[in-house]
Formats: sequence, structure tokens, C-alpha cells
Amino acid sequence: MKPEQSTSALIAIFKDALNTSRGILLKRKKFINKNILPKNTGGGGNEALLFFLVRLINAKKVLETGVEAGASSQSMLMALSINGGGMLYSSDLAIILTKDQVGKLVSSKFYNNWMLVHKGDRENLPVIFNSETNFDIIYYDSDKSYDGKKWFHEEIRKKQLPKILVFDDIDRDAFFSECVKNFNYKYKVFGNAGIIFFDHYYL
Repeated sequence: MKPEQSTSALIAIFKDALNTSRGILLKRKKFINKNILPKNTGGGGNEALLFFLVRLINAKKVLETGVEAGASSQSMLMALSINGGGMLYSSDLAIILTKDQVGKLVSSKFYNNWMLVHKGDRENLPVIFNSETNFDIIYYDSDKSYDGKKWFHEEIRKKQLPKILVFDDIDRDAFFSECVKNFNYKYKVFGNAGIIFFDHYYL
């Protein structure tokens, strides 16, 4: 799927994204009610946006940091499946959840298309980059600190840049606003998510 496609096609993707997000949140609620996940399970919020972006650029390879229950993971894996297949590489460090609860929302049918590592970004990223460095989309949603985001951005710049880089929780500090200004990035903001476009074709 590419931006020059008709408005009706983009609207259809957007509607699918909203329906996907609702379905994931309902599944999460059921898991909480059944005590499969704790009530204080955080995460989630950008499922519709991520599904839309993966479908929009027909992504095949995606990297995310910060999995927790796996709402974003499930959303992107569903989009990759519709695109005809692909791989999601996920970095996590269990804090609120147990290791067994991390990614619980991800359907088992997607396991062959999902690489999940558990030791935190600084240990996980070298493992992931040893398997793949050419990503269509990278989504950052792990360490919420300014220094964590800065470190991650510096690591990404050492590799082949993705078409799209998404930072969550940009409202928590000045990192994103300083970053796009200092590097003259093309970007858009949706709620508390900031999207940097390295491939200007998708602006």
C-alpha cells in the first residue's frame, strides 16, 4: 500500500486500524478479568497508528522496543500478516509483568514471525541487529527518560535508517522537539507519538 492510492483505500486501512485496536483492547480486558494479566498492566495506546503505518508503507521488517503485554506487537503483526508476511523484532525488559506475561496478547499464529528478546535494549539491540539491520519501521516505547531516548537515537543512526521512526511519550521531555530541530528531520506528531520520516516519499 502506497500514499498515491485512493483516499477510499486509505480510509479503509484507517477503519481496519481502529477495529484492530478495539479488538486488542477487548482481549486485554478479558485477560485482566481472568487474572491472566494484572490490573495495573500499562502499555498500549498506539495500536491503531502502528497498524496504519505498517499497512501504509507495506512494511516487511519492523523493530519495536517496549512490549509489555504485547498490544503494539499484536497490532503490527496483524498488519504484517495482511501485507503478506514479515518479521517483528521486539526488545523488552520485564518490570511490571513477569517474563511469562510479556507479549501475552500476541496470538500464537504469529510466533514464527516474531523475535522477542528480554534483557533490555542495551543487550537486546546488538542481538537483534545481528539478525537484521534494515527496518521499514522502528518504534521506540521502552526507557521513558531523555537519556534513554537519546541513546537509542544514537544507536539507530549507526545503522541503516528506517523509512519511519516512531517515538512514544514525546510529551514527557524535550528530547523529540530538540532532536527533530537539531537534525532537521521531517516529522509529524499524533497525540504523544512523534513520527520521523527518513523516506520523504511517505510524508
